[in-house]
Amino acid sequence: MVVFAKNEAAFENLQAQFKAREVEKEYLALVFGELKDEALEVNAPIDRNPRSRTKMAVVEGGREAVTRIEKVKVIGDGEEKMTLIKAFPRTGRTHQIRVHLAALGHPVIGDSMYAGQKRSISSREEFGRLMLHAHKITFTHPRTGERVSFEAKVPWEL
Repeated sequence: MVVFAKNEAAFENLQAQFKAREVEKEYLALVFGELKDEALEVNAPIDRNPRSRTKMAVVEGGREAVTRIEKVKVIGDGEEKMTLIKAFPRTGRTHQIRVHLAALGHPVIGDSMYAGQKRSISSREEFGRLMLHAHKITFTHPRTGERVSFEAKVPWEL
């Protein structure tokens, strides 16, 4: 989901809302394994991975990163369990949701960067894409001052 500003004033207003953490974002993701908690908050700093500069990682001394996670449902059984989750990033770090879920041991299905090579290849063959979906965004309209929400249709795979 992408938000566009039609003029400079709207751009500055939206930018200020993002900086003040007033914009609410909701994502859906299908992750490996069974998430045990019904809800949790991950508060773990993120920065460049010191061993692989193209990746991000939970790093001591990194930038603050907070993600609230809610379990929606568990799919499958045995070793093949997956969990459909909602993720609500409070901050907006690069790859934040993907990094936090991988750090919990539940990487996003189809994630070629953070799920590990074996998991990534098999899940990409089965699903064909990263199973992370920007589902909803809520912010204050720059012109009217009213709270507005926009939802993107949930893909059939989720």
